[in-house]
Amino acid sequence: MVTSVDRLIVLTSRMADAVHFYSTVLGAELVSESEHWSLVRFPGIEIGLHASSSVQPGGPVIGLRVGNLMDALTTLAEFGISAGEIHEIPSGRVVTISDPDGNKIQLVERDA
Repeated sequence: MVTSVDRLIVLTSRMADAVHFYSTVLGAELVSESEHWSLVRFPGIEIGLHASSSVQPGGPVIGLRVGNLMDALTTLAEFGISAGEIHEIPSGRVVTISDPDGNKIQLVERDA
């Protein structure tokens, strides 16, 4: 039935902030932008940002792979983004951050 993931849709009450966060801070390609729907692309996945006035934190958790977790945290700090504690996992390390609407994002550094 399902053949692949098409895209992940994230609701946002702050479109401009969400577009800035995903494209400028995290480095996604900005495919399209409007006040109601914007699309960003990371290698392997597109994330649709859908405007909503009833956003509740605790929606999807997005896992994004990074090459070097410490470098990623340094870049995030330059944008004023704080991160949780780094956790060791069987295949690497992970840290959780939040987007402007409070949705959780895990940055994952995998062992080679």
